[in-house]
Amino acid sequence: MLERNTIKHPIERDILQFLTTCESARFSDMRPSKVDTNLFTYHLKLLVKAGYIIKSEAGYSLSSLGLNYIDRVNHDALQLRTQPKIVTKLLIQDGYGKVLLEKRATQPHIGTWELPCGEMRIDDESITAMAGKLAMEKLSFTPSKLRHVGDCYIVVCKKVRTNVHPAEGAVLVDGDVLHLATKEVFETESRTFAHIVRFESDNIAIGDHCKWVEPLDIARMEVAPGTEQIITRSFFGDAFFFEEFTVAN
Repeated sequence: MLERNTIKHPIERDILQFLTTCESARFSDMRPSKVDTNLFTYHLKLLVKAGYIIKSEAGYSLSSLGLNYIDRVNHDALQLRTQPKIVTKLLIQDGYGKVLLEKRATQPHIGTWELPCGEMRIDDESITAMAGKLAMEKLSFTPSKLRHVGDCYIVVCKKVRTNVHPAEGAVLVDGDVLHLATKEVFETESRTFAHIVRFESDNIAIGDHCKWVEPLDIARMEVAPGTEQIITRSFFGDAFFFEEFTVAN
C-alpha cells in the first residue's frame, strides 16, 4: 500500500531522517539536546502508533511502512512525490570485466550493495551530463565516454497473505466442512525509474564504500533491489534496452 500522507511536524521528520542513516537507534541517540524529552517522546510515540517506526530490543527502527515512506519522499524536505523516483545508475567495468558497486549508506536497504546512483534534478542538462556529474561527486573521476544503454522500472513488492473466501452464493448444509484458505499476493512498496549509463575505466581510486566485483559473484551478495537484474540485462549486448524488474522484498 502506498502511503499518501506527508509527515509535516519537524520533530517527526527529524526522527525519520535520523533513522534513514542507521538500522536502529536508541532514544538517547535520536533526541536532540535542545528538544524537551516529553515533547520528543510524544512525537516518537505518534510515529510508532502510526506504524512508521517499530521498537525492539535493539532500539527504534523504520518499519516496512516507514521504509516505503522514506523511499517515496525527497530527502531534502521529506515531501512525498506524486511520480516515481527517477535516478541515474552508473554501470562501470574495469579491464578485467569487474563491476563497481557502492554500499548504501541510507535507508531503504541500508548496507546493501548497488550500482553508484543519484537522483535526477530538474536542472540536469541531460542524462549523460548527470552521469558525469555523479561520477565526479561519488568517485572523483571524470569519464571520457559515457553511453546511455538502457532505462528500467524497479518495482519492489512484498508478499502478503490474504484470505480466500468460499465461492459467492455457495450453500452449506449441516455436516459440510468449510475449508478456510489463504493465498500469497504481491503488494507494491515502491517504484523507481532508472537511467543506466555505462563506461569503462581502470583509473578509479575507490574507498571503503566501493568495491570491484566479479559479475558471477553478485548473486551471492546482499544487493539492493534491481542491481543484479540491471547488470545481467546490460550484458546482453543490445544498443539500448527498456525493462521492468519486479523484485520481492
